[in-house]
Amino acid sequence: MAVIAVVLFHVSELLPGGFVGVDIFFVVSGFVITGYLVRGNDLGRPVALRSFFWRRVTRLGPLLGLVVTVTLLASSLLLSPIRQIEVAA
Repeated sequence: MAVIAVVLFHVSELLPGGFVGVDIFFVVSGFVITGYLVRGNDLGRPVALRSFFWRRVTRLGPLLGLVVTVTLLASSLLLSPIRQIEVAA
């Protein structure tokens, strides 16, 4: 739901204030992460934040690298400064 709100905000004016989707995402993810840590603590597992965040980095890091690489390549092709100069001249 949060992703759809942000996408609709960016592609059209169907949903003004689409930034609310970002707020929804942070609230839901905070709720899920807090619940995970509290359940682990209730089961007698100590809350090890370093290992918790390291697992997130190793899981999300490769995808982040891919998205950044594709974005840089696409923007260098689609947003060429030479083309912008030609259009402005």
